[in-house]
Amino acid sequence: MFRRSGMSDTIGTEAIVGGYFNSIVFLGEFLGPVIGGCLIDKYKNIVTATSIFGFGALVVVSRRVQTYRITGLTVG
Repeated sequence: MFRRSGMSDTIGTEAIVGGYFNSIVFLGEFLGPVIGGCLIDKYKNIVTATSIFGFGALVVVSRRVQTYRITGLTVG
């Protein structure tokens, strides 16, 4: 699995990759509430909620466009 990227296929490599994956996941679980709390403290609740919804909608739309470009499908 790791040979395509030039890494050796050993238990040590799997442990490092698993550790990086878990650290990124838990970093997101920490930073999400911290940044969200700071946004709510600085701005009003409605502004923060609208901003988070807008960012989520942008991610969904861009992901959909990327999928259509990769697969060659047309919208409609």
